[in-house]
Amino acid sequence: MLIANGANSQFSKQIGNIERERKHYCAGVRAYYKNVKGNHDYGFIELHFFKSLLPGYFWIFPLPNGTSNIGVVMDSQKISDKKVNLKKEMLRLIETEPSLKARFFGSNLRNKNRRFGVYQLVQNV
Repeated sequence: MLIANGANSQFSKQIGNIERERKHYCAGVRAYYKNVKGNHDYGFIELHFFKSLLPGYFWIFPLPNGTSNIGVVMDSQKISDKKVNLKKEMLRLIETEPSLKARFFGSNLRNKNRRFGVYQLVQNV
């Protein structure tokens, strides 16, 4: 049986008996943009690995009607150590990174950025 209801669900907290450690936790920010250029015709997702986010990444997930789910995720310990503001870093990458800048020119932010956490299930056992 596979239960995929998220690491932050009540089930995971109570039944899963998983102790959360910062070294196994990631934080992310995502937003929805309209009219991002260059998305794959079949809607393939993209992961971009930029030095400023390592060991995390920047993603583009194409959605219907010309909308894209855009975001960044990074190891929580690295965020703390490097004092990274993920929202600002995501916007900086969109505005300055050559592989993204032209694609986002003329696009529109459709919502406020949303923060979230991701528990890394891959652990040494």
